[in-house]
Amino acid sequence: MLWAVLGTGVAFAQNFTTFTVLRGMLGAVEMGGFLANYCLVCEWFDTRQRAWAGNAIYLVWAVGVMSLPGIAYFVRDWRHLELIISVPLLLFIFSFWLLPESPHWLLTHNKAEEAEELLRRAATVSRLKLPPFKLKLPSSEYEEKDEKTSAWKQNMIGVIFTPYLRVYAVILMLVWGIDSMVYYGLSLGTHTLAGNQYLNFFISGAVEFPAYLTCMYCLNSQR
Repeated sequence: MLWAVLGTGVAFAQNFTTFTVLRGMLGAVEMGGFLANYCLVCEWFDTRQRAWAGNAIYLVWAVGVMSLPGIAYFVRDWRHLELIISVPLLLFIFSFWLLPESPHWLLTHNKAEEAEELLRRAATVSRLKLPPFKLKLPSSEYEEKDEKTSAWKQNMIGVIFTPYLRVYAVILMLVWGIDSMVYYGLSLGTHTLAGNQYLNFFISGAVEFPAYLTCMYCLNSQR
């Protein structure tokens, strides 16, 4: 929803400051949503299949990159183009009812019965027969005696005050920041290359397919 609202707002920005602020917020929402999708997808697959499933969603991203220059070729006004790629995202409001919740999230919020029901539904869809089972709530050894302390450990504040999570967070922020600057620097700079700018951007999306497939193979070959 925020992606659609912010993208639509960008189309109506009347000055560069508003445009920059909205685009910055849009980028944060976009990557946050994409990473949440990645985690949710991986949770629903066996560890032997997560490399394929996790990278498969990025193939959809590559299709979007390849489609954008085709739309831009026929829609030359950037405001109209922004609306075309933003307004359809309002349809994602239905994902609240269509997509299953994260079983891990349900467990951490003491909703084991709901998590069990989701797993049974997943088994039915996959035509698998599950034996009787009972999910256990997170071990009490990870729970703080102080109820207030236990509460903040379940949100982002807990990342800051948990040593190993803090280290992971800093490393990931650096890696993602550098990776994003390189990726978007190359992608958004294709118009400076020789040749047709629309074709150049299309090719920049097409080369992602062999890249993701290579990642799938390499990650699985390590098992």
